[in-house]
Amino acid sequence: MTTSIWAMLTTLRTTSLSSQPALRPLRRWVSSGHGPDECPDPGRSDIRSSNRSLPPRKIRRFFHSRTSRARKFEIRTARTHIWARRDGSQIACWNDLSGSCITVIREAPLDAGQFSVWLDTFREILRIGETSNVPCDGCTACCTSSQFIHIAPDEVDTLAEIPRELLFPAPRLPVGHLLMGYDENGHCPMLLDGACSIYAHRPRTCRTYDCRAFAASGLEIDDPKKSAINDRVRLWQFQFVDEFDRAKLDAVRSAADFVAKLEPRSDATERTLAAVEMHDQFMPD
Repeated sequence: MTTSIWAMLTTLRTTSLSSQPALRPLRRWVSSGHGPDECPDPGRSDIRSSNRSLPPRKIRRFFHSRTSRARKFEIRTARTHIWARRDGSQIACWNDLSGSCITVIREAPLDAGQFSVWLDTFREILRIGETSNVPCDGCTACCTSSQFIHIAPDEVDTLAEIPRELLFPAPRLPVGHLLMGYDENGHCPMLLDGACSIYAHRPRTCRTYDCRAFAASGLEIDDPKKSAINDRVRLWQFQFVDEFDRAKLDAVRSAADFVAKLEPRSDATERTLAAVEMHDQFMPD
């Protein structure tokens, strides 16, 4: 862990603080009498404490000479501290009295809700096609991950909102079933300015999609184009109020393992959905 954090920090290209306005508050903070072993986070009041630090390392700092305008560098010793925020995230900070650098190394976890309640609700949603209540909070990972969106013939409102040229017949499905692709960036063509332009009429596939299912099955999508979804999934944190919740989680993951052995060609999505549907069979007596 120590090596990986240092590798990440030392690749950050730093320049003189005078040329980086975003870091100026740190310079003022350090020069105001605080010691180098204290790491502030300007504008925030939720820093808890420094829970660990890394050993001193020599780092290379680039700067521009004010006299010769030549690009030079100097070697200084810096100590890196890992700070915890009250929201569960962590930041890494190194400073050498002349400047500081902060980077978020772990985002705050997201509340996925009580596991058994979420699981029963999600399974019912899949069965009847209702809308999932996912606390996306502005996340568009599923909209920007090169996804093909299935649209059934009965989704009349949705079909009326999507230009016909964006749709094509869905392979191996009856006539009338369509797919909507994505643009050259892997984004849904209905995503405009970071938001769904047909949200009220979005496809059933989008309405029922819930990436918390992957957190339940413990599976990740094996596709680099969908790495944003995996990143989001890693942040979900379910609540387990009793042993029943834990038993439910174990059952889903056992079911996912069973499906993987039964259908080795199935992907993470297929295994996850099957595990959610059949997890009852893996519950303890």
